[in-house]
Amino acid sequence: MLVEHKVDSGPILSQQEMRITDEDTTGTLSHCLAELGADLLIETLPEWTAGRILPVAQDESLASYTRMETREDGALDWRQPAERLWRQVRALSPWPGCYTRWKNMTIKINKVIPVNVVHSKPPGEVIILPKTYPARVAVQTGLGLLGFVTMQPEGKREMTGQEFIAGHQDFPGSIL
Repeated sequence: MLVEHKVDSGPILSQQEMRITDEDTTGTLSHCLAELGADLLIETLPEWTAGRILPVAQDESLASYTRMETREDGALDWRQPAERLWRQVRALSPWPGCYTRWKNMTIKINKVIPVNVVHSKPPGEVIILPKTYPARVAVQTGLGLLGFVTMQPEGKREMTGQEFIAGHQDFPGSIL
């Protein structure tokens, strides 16, 4: 797009859509979009300099704004629905990352999946899932379960939920 005084407001010279998958995070999207943008720039510059592209004005009514993210944005509120928390973890990965607290310990939650199992536990209660699930540990949310695929206790390496409960057998049944 062409540069103007306002942020991200100039006329568009070229654009391309990209599908966001259920596995994408801010980190994976940033990498893919950087490559896509570089390729698009290489294709667009010769067309622009040859006068074969007409700029298209952006619809400012569709513009939205956000604030800078902080570490506190990564705190998981288990009263929220599992799907919203799943999206929060993906959106805040790799920075600032999402976390929860247990026994005065901060646990970074790196990868999660919504789990389609019905439980009537209070939000924040840790539940063990059957071995057939990709996540063996889940947390009851305000709506549904959120499975921990990988997590990282402070000062430790990243591990699966199964590895974490092997060393913390009092984790299941606790409230986060």
